Amino acid sequence: MMVLPEIILSGDCRDRMPAHGPYDMILADPPYGDTSLAWDRRVEGWLALARAALAPTGSMWVFGSLRSFMATADRFADAGLRLAQEIVWEKQNGTSFHADRFKRVHELAVQFYPAETPWREIYNDPQTHITPALRGRIKIAAFRRGVTVADMLRDLLAREFPPNDGDTP
Repeated sequence: MMVLPEIILSGDCRDRMPAHGPYDMILADPPYGDTSLAWDRRVEGWLALARAALAPTGSMWVFGSLRSFMATADRFADAGLRLAQEIVWEKQNGTSFHADRFKRVHELAVQFYPAETPWREIYNDPQTHITPALRGRIKIAAFRRGVTVADMLRDLLAREFPPNDGDTP
């Protein structure tokens, strides 16, 4: 397996992305367009450029609120992207720019991939096959230890990948 260096581009993605593709993954945190703040305006045209810069088997992870994804869902489809899955990022202390709404204590991270590419070509994990039986054994082990599966995984990763001096940003 060939490992290529990571490249992080900063600036207006509409200017930077097209010249540097194709990308295996794009991570985007665009303005959500949920507030009346001047900087929180939806950026037009970036999705089509991101899709054009994405490798055929690449994927794009986008952060956003449920409100922002509901308002822009058709734009992802129009750009030729298909929803793969989403995860929820829970925050310890929520934020809110509005006095008339609850604090936002989570954000979504949603994975998209090229609509013409079969999912099996995007998600390919031949080394790890977690069967229902193995999943059950993991849950039982966590229960017996009195911890969550997430806690067990966190401890395992901490043991396998101890921090080094240069790890912190």
